[in-house]
Amino acid sequence: MHNEAFAKLGLDYCYMCYEVDHENLEKTVEGLKAMKVRGWNVSMPNKTTIVK
Repeated sequence: MHNEAFAKLGLDYCYMCYEVDHENLEKTVEGLKAMKVRGWNVSMPNKTTIVK
C-alpha cells in the first residue's frame, strides 16, 4: 500500500519491514538516523521504549 502510493506520487521512497529485538533497538535507531531515513514506524513492545 505505501509503496504503491509512493510510486503514484512519483516519490523515490520505499517502505520496508524489519524485525528488531529490544536488545538492538537503540543501535537500529542510530543506524536509521545515520542513513537519514525520513521516517519509520515502531510496533509494540518497542513503541513503549522508543517514546521515552
